Amino acid sequence: MEWQESGSETNLETKYSLNSCNILNELRKSGQLTDAVVVAEHHSFPIHRAILSACSPYFRALFTNDLFSTDRKRVVIPGVTAEAMKAIIDFAYTRKVDVRPDNVEVLLPAADQFHVNGMVKGEIEI
Repeated sequence: MEWQESGSETNLETKYSLNSCNILNELRKSGQLTDAVVVAEHHSFPIHRAILSACSPYFRALFTNDLFSTDRKRVVIPGVTAEAMKAIIDFAYTRKVDVRPDNVEVLLPAADQFHVNGMVKGEIEI
């Protein structure tokens, strides 16, 4: 039996969580087990509705609303650039975003518009 110091459970949980996120991101990138497609500026992004719902109350409301048909696979999001939507989706899966001087004025308003947890409140890993 191995002795575990205090805090090692948290470390294990973090590793498990990161591993799960990496697997879900790989599945998304390969289009496996995705259950919807988000469209912005004619660019399609396969996603898992549960992942976007977990990072954004906007998407949670969108995907859990009684008016949203669970048979509906394609969701067009107006008023956001494809670059910003890709960054938001990537952030939902990885908790990382590439903020640069040339994209900050597009990313932060989009993150704010969709209430992306952690992306607006300074929890971003750049």
